[in-house]
Amino acid sequence: MELLTHAQQSSNLQEAIGEELADVDVIRAAGMVGQKFPLALAVWRFTELRDRSSMRAAFDGLAAMATRMRLTDPIHCASVVLQWMCDSTCSGCNGTRFDHIPGTPNLSDKPCVVCQGTGKRPTGWGDQARDLYERLLDEQRAAAAAIKRKLKGD
Repeated sequence: MELLTHAQQSSNLQEAIGEELADVDVIRAAGMVGQKFPLALAVWRFTELRDRSSMRAAFDGLAAMATRMRLTDPIHCASVVLQWMCDSTCSGCNGTRFDHIPGTPNLSDKPCVVCQGTGKRPTGWGDQARDLYERLLDEQRAAAAAIKRKLKGD
């Protein structure tokens, strides 16, 4: 998805010459894959690109997924998952995963005590929100793999 993030933010949509891939190729592949994985791409656009026009599709799609999973509170689960995805960086280490050495700009070799070295803010979720998040990650991985296959010409 990093390739897609770069392509979406590019101002160069020129065709590539020869075998090289251009940003426009990545955007085209994502558009084709988006037909099969609209939720994965809507969530990615909302959480990674901060595209507010994708917020409704991301939330509605995630709530629908939670409903299909028969979660007891699909609206709440969709809400907390999207909120965390929009702001998941640990406030203790700013995502570096390690504590700072006091009085210096250097990092220690000790994992951050807030996030236990993940670089991510603790979720505080219950099992149902975690299950929804895992299902969404599966869909995003499948979408990323489909984009790669399109770019290879498969």
